Order: sequence, then C-alpha cells, then structure tokens
Amino acid sequence: MNRIALIALACSLAACTGSATVAGGTTGPRPGPDPAYQPSTGGPRWDSTGWTLLGTQTVDGVRDRDVINVSRRARWDKLTLVVSDSDLKLLDMNVEFANGERWSPKLNYHFREGQRSRAIDLPGDDRQISKIELLYQNTPGGGRARVEIYAKDLRTAYVPTTPPPRDPPPPPPPMAWDPTGWTLLGSQTVDGKKDKDTFAIGKKGGTIDRIMVVVKDSDLEITDFVVFLDGGTKFEPKVKHAFRENSRTRAIDLPGNNRMIQKINVWYSNLPGGGRASVEIYGKDSRR
Repeated sequence: MNRIALIALACSLAACTGSATVAGGTTGPRPGPDPAYQPSTGGPRWDSTGWTLLGTQTVDGVRDRDVINVSRRARWDKLTLVVSDSDLKLLDMNVEFANGERWSPKLNYHFREGQRSRAIDLPGDDRQISKIELLYQNTPGGGRARVEIYAKDLRTAYVPTTPPPRDPPPPPPPMAWDPTGWTLLGSQTVDGKKDKDTFAIGKKGGTIDRIMVVVKDSDLEITDFVVFLDGGTKFEPKVKHAFRENSRTRAIDLPGNNRMIQKINVWYSNLPGGGRASVEIYGKDSRR
C-alpha cells in the first residue's frame, strides 16, 4: 500500500473514533456537557392568572426613581405591585392616565421579598394608563429588588372553574433569643408611627462593655440611637435599620472597657401594616 493510501486510512480511523491526530500525540474524544449540571428553576411565584404585566424595573441603588411607560392601549380597573429578589421600601407611586390626569394611591410601605400590594382600585372605571412613576429604595443589607406592576380589567377577568389550591401551612415561628449571660437594661413599646424613648439605666446596669437591641411583637425601623456613658461621653453606634419581628442587632462594643451607661435615647417607628413593636436593650460584662 503506498504512502498516500496509508495517510487516508489513518484519517478515516481518526474520524470514526472521534479522536484527532496532532503533533505530539492523539487527543481523546471531546467531553460532553456535565451531566450533574441542572439549571435553576427558581421558587414558587405569585399566580398572575387574570392579570396583565404592564412593566418591570430593577432598583439600582439605595434610592431610585423609575418610570414605566405603558404601551398597551387597553383599559384597566385595578393595579397590583409585586416585589421579588430582595426587600424594598416604596416611598411614592404616581399613575398618569391617557387624559393627563395624575393619581397617587399612597403606597408608602416596606415590602418583604416575595410580597405584593393589595389590589388597588383605580378612580373611575376602565381607565387607560400612559405611565407609572415609582420612587423606592433597596433596604440595608439586601440585594437589588425587582418590581413588577400588573393590571386587571374586570370585564375580562378570569373566573376559575375549580377551587383555588389551599394555602401552604405557615412557617414555624423563629427560635427565641437566649439572653443567658446578658442583663436586661430596659424595655419600651413603640406607641406610634414615630416615637422617641429614653432608657434610663444608671448604676442599676452596673459596668458593661457590650450592648444588644432585641425587637419583638412587630417589625420596626430604628432611625437614631445615642448612648450616654459615664463622664459625659456620647456614643452613636450605626444601628439605623429596618428590623423584622424577633430579630436583634449584633453585639455592639462600647468604647473603652467596663463603662457605666447613664441613659440611651432611641428614635424609631412601627412599620406600616404592623402592630406595636417592643424593644429590649441588654448589656454584658465580658469579664463575667
């Protein structure tokens, strides 16, 4: 067999086995996709049957303003707002109709991830929307929330022929915090939307080097926190944050060692839709 025939035979064998001859040796067959890889399917979402998605936006910063232009020339009776991917604080919402009329549903509210607003009735019947303006912000420690706005026309709303599925059972209550090793310095109940309280401590609290704030009974937003120490020293730890029910701050180290606290001033507010939160402040002496 001549040399050309030998080369042709070698190439045919390489093609059949899925290998290729290169300088320095023969490579094996190309690897296929990893069989262990499975794309994420995500968790359950809100059932939007009967609703029409008007638009979606992602909150890009701590505070953001977006406009959703509505291109559909349909007429609507109700709106709802759905929040996903992270918690979100909605500061303002304005709807502009096709005739130039503007309307605000007064939706200043803190949304948790996966929540949605109530079904919002538009003023009048069968309104045509040109745009929706949103002012909102991501909450501290969260990610970039996504907002979807849906609309419904009651004349064409879907009427289910089968009963809706039962709601899933509520999640188990969070485990109570164990205060072993900590001393309760004081407790207050937040009486209104905005409130300021003074925790008078003095000698009864003894000398401590750490404090912690525990929130119970409802969600709460702390807007300012000032600790007055012995000798007239003032300490302002960064605890401005929206706290969920039964959550707590980190252990806050006081400046210096074994300090005596005269008092603590706290400015806070109950979040819309919640109850009356209670706040407990604990102290600890690490030497004990």
